[in-house]
This record gives sequence, structure tokens and C-alpha cells, in this order.
Amino acid sequence: AIFNAVRENVRYVRDPEGVDTYQNPRRSMSWGGGDCDDYTIALASLLKSIGYPVMMRVMETKDIRTGRRAGGWTHILLLCGLPPRAPTGWIPLDASVDKPAGWYPPKNMVYTVKDFPA
Repeated sequence: AIFNAVRENVRYVRDPEGVDTYQNPRRSMSWGGGDCDDYTIALASLLKSIGYPVMMRVMETKDIRTGRRAGGWTHILLLCGLPPRAPTGWIPLDASVDKPAGWYPPKNMVYTVKDFPA
């Protein structure tokens, strides 16, 4: 329900060219816009507030034509631990794409990842 609420109330808006901005989750929800890091911050805040463990996964992407590193850490999504008290699995939540909860970018798009506890 939280994932769907964020997707329904926040539209994808790119950062200004050459500037990576981050905004408070309250701003994302009230303004109704943000990019992948803003979605991730909003989801992390909301899920942590009700007891879910979360991690942020930063991705370095591939050029899908060549399969080589595209350069830079260009995407982020949230991983939510289930069950909440002692996670045995992590569900990806990427509200920046029109895909259901649990969708994960295909291998041909991901060069490498780093996980960070939130």
C-alpha cells in the first residue's frame, strides 16, 4: 500500500541537467514530484516509520548496446526486508518505473551495485 501510494502521488521529474538534488520525503509527497533518489528516500522513511528494515541499493548501469559500464552511479532503489523483525529476504521497490513492487532491473542494465543501510 505504501509503495502504491508513493507511485500514485509522486510523478517522475528529472533533476536539473548536471545537478543531483535530494529532497525531504515530505516535499516529494506535497509537491508530487521527484526522481529515483527522492522516491527511495520517501519509501525508506515511510517503511522505517512502521518498523520495516530497509537498505538503499545504488547502481552503476551498463550501456545496453555495448554491455560496458555506462559511467557513474546513475540509479537507486529501495530494498525492504521481510518479514520485518528478522528478514529472510529483500524485496526491491523501484517506484521510478512503471513496474510492480518486486521488479528489479534486468542484468543487461546493471554493471555493479552497492547496498547501504538506511
